Amino acid sequence: MALILQFLSWSLFHEQFSESQDLTLWFWTAQIGIACLIIFVGFIGFSPPVTVIVDESSFIVSQGQRSTEMKIDSSIYCRVISPLQYYRKWDNQVDRYMTHIPEDILLIFSDHKVTAVGINPVAHAILRYALNGSSNTNPAI
Repeated sequence: MALILQFLSWSLFHEQFSESQDLTLWFWTAQIGIACLIIFVGFIGFSPPVTVIVDESSFIVSQGQRSTEMKIDSSIYCRVISPLQYYRKWDNQVDRYMTHIPEDILLIFSDHKVTAVGINPVAHAILRYALNGSSNTNPAI
């Protein structure tokens, strides 16, 4: 779309651009800015942050519009795996909540589903401690 607008504006206003240095400078600065924006959004992208809430009765993980809730009353246990193990075995079998490829991935198993949470290792440790604080969770992780 930006490329089409660039060609359209150049074809319609090329005489004005060649007559005025200020207008030409503004046009090319805008072109460079649009190209940088396209590269930033296209290659780097944006992913909403992962939010995790643990209370006495439930565990909620959300990212943008998606969220999942697990009752702690059901048997919940978790396991930390490497990204390589995750992408080889678990990628297509779990609900995924990650913003990037983390150092390690926390798999949370409940009665009905498996959820992968990819946040930093310190947050994983805090989450594992919170989940293991419940008497219904499996302490052998």
